[in-house]
Amino acid sequence: MKKKELPLQKFESITVTLLILSGITLLSLLPLGAIIGITSPYFDYAGVLHIILLSLALLTTAIFVLRLALLSTTTAKVSLFISALFILFAALNSFAPVTARDALIHHLAVPKWWVEAGRIIDINWHEWSYYPMLLNLAYTFLLKHDLEHLCGIYHLSYLLLLAGVVSMFLWRKLRDAETALLGFLITVSLPINIRLAAGPLVDLGLALYATVTVIALVRWGTEGFFKRYAFTAGLALGLALGCKYNALLFAVVLFFTTLIFASRRNAKPAQIITAVFLVAFPAILLFSPWLFKNILWAGNPLYPLYKGILGGATTSAGVPTLKPLEQRFLLYGESWFDIVTMPLRMIILGADGSGRTYDGVLSPVLFLAIFPLFALKNQNWKGYFYLTALIYFVFAIFMAAARVRYNAPIFGIILVLSAAGFKVVSGFFESRYKKLITAIIITIHTMFAAGYCYTFEKRKAALAYIFQNDHSSKAKSEYLKRTIPEYGMIEYINNNLPEDSVVYLLYTGNKFYYYHRNVISGGHFSANWLLRRIKHARSADDLARDLRRRGVTHLMAHLERTRRGFEEILSDEDKLIWNEFIRDYARPIYADNGFGLWEIAIEPLNNAEANDTPLSLPATPPEEDENKRLY
Repeated sequence: MKKKELPLQKFESITVTLLILSGITLLSLLPLGAIIGITSPYFDYAGVLHIILLSLALLTTAIFVLRLALLSTTTAKVSLFISALFILFAALNSFAPVTARDALIHHLAVPKWWVEAGRIIDINWHEWSYYPMLLNLAYTFLLKHDLEHLCGIYHLSYLLLLAGVVSMFLWRKLRDAETALLGFLITVSLPINIRLAAGPLVDLGLALYATVTVIALVRWGTEGFFKRYAFTAGLALGLALGCKYNALLFAVVLFFTTLIFASRRNAKPAQIITAVFLVAFPAILLFSPWLFKNILWAGNPLYPLYKGILGGATTSAGVPTLKPLEQRFLLYGESWFDIVTMPLRMIILGADGSGRTYDGVLSPVLFLAIFPLFALKNQNWKGYFYLTALIYFVFAIFMAAARVRYNAPIFGIILVLSAAGFKVVSGFFESRYKKLITAIIITIHTMFAAGYCYTFEKRKAALAYIFQNDHSSKAKSEYLKRTIPEYGMIEYINNNLPEDSVVYLLYTGNKFYYYHRNVISGGHFSANWLLRRIKHARSADDLARDLRRRGVTHLMAHLERTRRGFEEILSDEDKLIWNEFIRDYARPIYADNGFGLWEIAIEPLNNAEANDTPLSLPATPPEEDENKRLY
């Protein structure tokens, strides 16, 4: 008797269940690591169980995609092969030494410090350590077992699962294998996703759980208002909130758009109230460990957000900062027309490494997302998707800098609409031309994504490193020196400073992970902490004693950025104190690639004749009051 196969639509429910169970298991590492310690075997048991559940979710995704390919045309099968090539590219890149900026600042740095401490601890000078860090808990588990090289692969797994969830939703709603496989291809080959997947970050975890939340709410609103779908959405939303604070805005937007969606679906008031409770309760429950942690450590559940309202230490030194739209108007000279057309400009003009160009690359294939707006009239979920994506995007550019990856919560929505747009466009043509249209769309997107991979490899040179014969520590060092400007200085600090040294990093980019000596900084604006010390100091001697009293033994600075920043911020009086401090209390030790290292002396260095130092600032001495002269 032939064994009955599992229906394809069942794979979505199985995968989502495994994803939520793996996320809850991962969250358990927070109380375990904080209360009984990272060294406890129970921490390892939970970590291993999480990896097993996540692997099973990946397995169900792989089976679904392979079975879907059997139902599709040759052209669609080719798209699956192309997808595999992009996945391989991202996977190989993830094995190179970590260079992703945010990973070095906190996604790996904080787990490293937790592992060194043996438990999850408060790092009170490091604002980023108060952010929700769901995926960072997995990095803590991996670093504990010296598996740094798997951290990037771990983040890549969330991209594969996101692609699987997008594909599963498209199959269930459209019953079109080609469209579902194209959704898988677009997701794994979108340039911003490749870049994120190549490093140990958290954005793809946020994108995945946010997408699961929206899909569960769609099922609640279109399949009988079943309570289990609302509860599933709440669990997924709670895990999304644990990934990154961006999910807070997403949750607020979902509340309003889901109410509109439910009213359009003729939901009864009792059904809506019940759904709100079933979403909110598990979401808050799963988010609450991060809130309690911040209340205990900072007195503010959302620290470092809303410090003026909820309290918590401040790192402000009175440095003025521009609001997001002010940055676009004043720094980049944009107009309201540029702001209104920003989604199109992100697709066309996006580039890595620059705030002006949204720090991310998308693909022309996303223009297809506009077509379902005018078609697919029987798909009542599409209006919900458009409204959620539009409102989130608008509020995001008003509340945060316009960056492609800050829109991670709506990645899944845009990808679904883009793939659905392919089905609409192909429907404009006779059946004999559909294969040609499919091939053209796949070719255009593939060439664009491949071109991005070429420039990404040219910039990062990860594949050249992976396939070279020499993988010694010296070769790793040379690679990192090429990709991280301050790595030569980091090596010098690690090899030459005493183990009890504390180095203050000033305008260096805060790449904390590779330092093996104690380092501190002032947060996102690294100068703020030191600026407060300067403004409160009465003299250079007072400043030197203050820094030493707080444990700071050395100062590392990017010379040009420090001079430029301090010149704009400090008053003439403060500049004179700073110049005297650098001259009399900062002993130069080492300089490399535009960075300098100084030891903070206990006593004056008697360098009165050395008036011009690399960090000296032009300052006008205050005019003397003749009436106050004694002689």
